[in-house]
Amino acid sequence: MSRFALPALPAVVLLAIAALSAAPAHAQVVGTWEISMEGPRGARTVTVALAQEGDALSGVMTMERRGPRGGGGAMEVAIEEGTVDGDSFTFVAVLEMRGNTIRQIHRGTVDGDEMSGVVETPRGEQPFTGRRVSSDGAP
Repeated sequence: MSRFALPALPAVVLLAIAALSAAPAHAQVVGTWEISMEGPRGARTVTVALAQEGDALSGVMTMERRGPRGGGGAMEVAIEEGTVDGDSFTFVAVLEMRGNTIRQIHRGTVDGDEMSGVVETPRGEQPFTGRRVSSDGAP
């Protein structure tokens, strides 16, 4: 090693450590969230319980059924294809309703205990906002 390389080594190590610590961390989306959106049939709030392991996201979405007769009880839908990248997340919920399969793609960002984004449905995109109501995630 040259005599110039040895004095430069600590500086190189410090730069490498700084670069690694500056890498974006995954948003902490673990918890139970109340998500509100405005749809074709009015305002709707769903509850989403999320668990996170690294960049993988899983959980359960719970919503009230809205049938032509005014309801039908709660419906739980598993979260699929969930990922987290920095402060952004994506997950899919596949709903089975009256013999139809409806795939909803949720994309958003997390900022502390708040989130916002869009739900992509067969009828277009709907914006949503959410707030964390508990730090307990999906089982």
